[in-house]
Amino acid sequence: MTPTQKDLSDRIIKFWADHETGPSYRELALLTGTAVSNIYRMVERLAERGVLHVDKGMWRGIYPIDEWRKKNEPKRTYRDEYERKLLVENQRMREALKEIRDIADVSEGTELYVMIAEKGLGD
Repeated sequence: MTPTQKDLSDRIIKFWADHETGPSYRELALLTGTAVSNIYRMVERLAERGVLHVDKGMWRGIYPIDEWRKKNEPKRTYRDEYERKLLVENQRMREALKEIRDIADVSEGTELYVMIAEKGLGD
């Protein structure tokens, strides 16, 4: 990364820290004293290098890559966690039922209950 690109990247990160939004190309040009067309090319190069993300056609769509990842990573909800716990419990119940079926296959009548009591349900 060139010193000019590093300076531009740092300014974009600082802008995000101060305003919680991305700068426009015109604001970056004013901050750096550079032409808007040059800023556009530098931002494109930084995006190609993976330092920035640019949402084309979006107002203030220049993101430091870390900010963009935070914004776009899936958020975990209470419902997601609840469903995950249900899936784990469901799997545990299936394993317990499989053990009971295996025991039932080799036993008759009351022996089944004795064998379940002795072996347990796989806690």
